[in-house]
Amino acid sequence: MAKEIDATAAAAWLKAVSNPARLRIVFCLLKGETSVAELERQLKIRQPNLSQHLAELRNAKIAVARREFKSAYYSLASDEARRFASGLMEIFGGSSARPIVSEPRRESNVSNQAAVFVRLHAS
Repeated sequence: MAKEIDATAAAAWLKAVSNPARLRIVFCLLKGETSVAELERQLKIRQPNLSQHLAELRNAKIAVARREFKSAYYSLASDEARRFASGLMEIFGGSSARPIVSEPRRESNVSNQAAVFVRLHAS
């Protein structure tokens, strides 16, 4: 008999990695346990934002933390989390053996500008 899919758990994981910064963190953690300072350096995410993203990943049970003196180290929480991240990496063009995590591409300023509406008067 086939195992029933836990759609609620799947949706929680998808929600947790739906943010590009969190997904980049997960890809970095595929390489193994990493300190918060190293994640900050590699991903160029400032510590307050990084902490919020890491909390989301902990809450979703994708990542776990351990403390050593004043440093915190993160790793993927389970084999399921590793398979999940490896699958995403494979689908979207990376290699789970050596993940390369780039910064998101900056779009042109056009998408950041407000829409301008013009009222045309018929003559």
